[in-house]
Amino acid sequence: MAYAISLLLDDAAAARVRWHWDLLAATKLSRSMPELGYVPHVTLAVCDEIDVAAAQAALDAVFAGRPALDIALTVVQTFGAASGVLYAALAESSELRQLQADVAAVLPGAVRPDYQPHAFTPHVTLATGLSPHSLALAQRLFEQYWGSFAGCCETAELAEFVPVRPLTRWALVPRSLNPSS
Repeated sequence: MAYAISLLLDDAAAARVRWHWDLLAATKLSRSMPELGYVPHVTLAVCDEIDVAAAQAALDAVFAGRPALDIALTVVQTFGAASGVLYAALAESSELRQLQADVAAVLPGAVRPDYQPHAFTPHVTLATGLSPHSLALAQRLFEQYWGSFAGCCETAELAEFVPVRPLTRWALVPRSLNPSS
């Protein structure tokens, strides 16, 4: 079993991402994300093996009092034709980078290389498992239907996968309750 620590998108941003997932499904390009059975999210770290209780305790400290994060989904990109992954890139954010580094730091040796702070690519996945041809078609489709949009992440979650099974959820401090925002 693998584990992921993610930020969950607010309802409005999640609905927009789901609309794009549904567009990919309707055009028969990909149903990978709806079939995953998980909400739209930004993955901060993926680990193949962890001591769940120790990870939960360490993450309690990381997320305690942490303010919600405003995000902006900017452009649709890939990790290369061979990756089969289409994603929405997030606008650069020092807060997000710091949070991701803090998460990786409390899980020493467990975080996969692609999720180490120096390699982390902030994104929301739109599709996986696409052939190079389908990936190119999906990119062309999104040239017509994609528009940048903002959202907020007010919840973090530790889940095991696949199948996805949420284990622990942390509420981040809403901006309206955070005097420093």
